[in-house]
Amino acid sequence: MVDARGVVKVSEERNGSVLVFHLKGKFDTITSLSAEREILDYINKGHHHILLNFAEVSYLSTLGLRMLISTTKKIASLSGHIVLCELSPSVLYVLEIAGIDHRIDMAPSESEGLSKF
Repeated sequence: MVDARGVVKVSEERNGSVLVFHLKGKFDTITSLSAEREILDYINKGHHHILLNFAEVSYLSTLGLRMLISTTKKIASLSGHIVLCELSPSVLYVLEIAGIDHRIDMAPSESEGLSKF
């Protein structure tokens, strides 16, 4: 998925029972909403084990934080699990400042993230 400005892309692949999303770009006010809709669509279709790979995400706005929190709550309500991996220092900093870095499962690499399922 690419927004009108070509800023964010979400691609997905299955790894066993885990749906892996490779996120790319800036998660700002506009792009966070479309990414959230796409990810929630997969959750609503029954995918409850999700790994979000942030290796190519350069920016996370407050709306991006809201997307992560709402997605995490939705997955938890379905007895699923979500893991974030390969967070850049700037994205990790935003999570730390918001105080949610301890409430969301994270891993330094995709393989380590997959091992959490």
